[in-house]
Amino acid sequence: MTQYKFIASIHKLKIKETLSKGIHFKENLRVSNNKSKLEDYIDDYFALVIGNLEYTSLMDLPYFYSISSIEDSEIISNDKKGMDLLNYFILSTQPFSSLLWLVKDNSVNVVNGFIELKDEVNRNYHTNYRTTSFYNKEGKTGTVEFTREEINKVISLHKTLFVPFDLKTSIENEHTSKQAFNGNRFERVFHSIQAARSEPYLPSRIASFITVLETLLSTSSSEVSHKLKERLAWVLGSNYIERKEIFDNLGLIYSIRSANVHGNTMPKKGNNIEKLERLSSIIEDYTRTIVLKFLEDEKIRNLYEGVGEATDKKIEGWLNEIVLGGEGKI
Repeated sequence: MTQYKFIASIHKLKIKETLSKGIHFKENLRVSNNKSKLEDYIDDYFALVIGNLEYTSLMDLPYFYSISSIEDSEIISNDKKGMDLLNYFILSTQPFSSLLWLVKDNSVNVVNGFIELKDEVNRNYHTNYRTTSFYNKEGKTGTVEFTREEINKVISLHKTLFVPFDLKTSIENEHTSKQAFNGNRFERVFHSIQAARSEPYLPSRIASFITVLETLLSTSSSEVSHKLKERLAWVLGSNYIERKEIFDNLGLIYSIRSANVHGNTMPKKGNNIEKLERLSSIIEDYTRTIVLKFLEDEKIRNLYEGVGEATDKKIEGWLNEIVLGGEGKI
């Protein structure tokens, strides 16, 4: 039996309350910001191995942790197995930042993780780093405070959305990730949201969020921009004034995307940083609102979790009914 401790700091996140033992995220993986607990988990030798700078960073930030055991006596001496276990936990933390973004804008990152493997005789350590960083809607980074209730909202969304994969099946199957291009629309949406949030250059970021909306609302390759403006306006707008504002805003945002993709000069209403920040904020708010709306409606969520031409036709029929003023029943 091999004991393990996984710990990863969470950057650019402040949690209002002290979480003590932490909030359960999945399996035995928890989120906490309790320094005294962390001091219990990391002894002097662990601190020496990871270095003073990393230890100080861990002590100053919220963190993920998992402490348990695994029935694999070879994992201490087999570096590949040790790294696989570490990477499993790092992969498990990745949805957290995406789901935090659904609660409110942020640039939260899980940058690096550490794992200690220990039996009665030996110890071994591994570390790995994520190369992807997330930025806020202005293409910048900054610490954002979340409450316990908001963190619990993230946990609830994770249980609703993500197909569970666990340590046992991960080790047995060797691979834990699915290719997003074969997934349902929600899987592709979250893949695209991660790509968009990792882009600090605002024209490219705006273009990436357009892709997210197209994944949700596009059902054919014809008149894509017009259909997207129309459908988003009807799905999110509750009256003519709101729908017209959404329609017009998305038209301007599409012109930013077109200029960026084709190398043209930015349109006058998006040719400086202040204007681009405003438009980036608008499209991210639209995206956040519609993704949450679809996730929290069980019938819509079930529809979008389907795959194939039959599902696409159902989605197209439902969206067309909404645009024509129908009730949009599924």
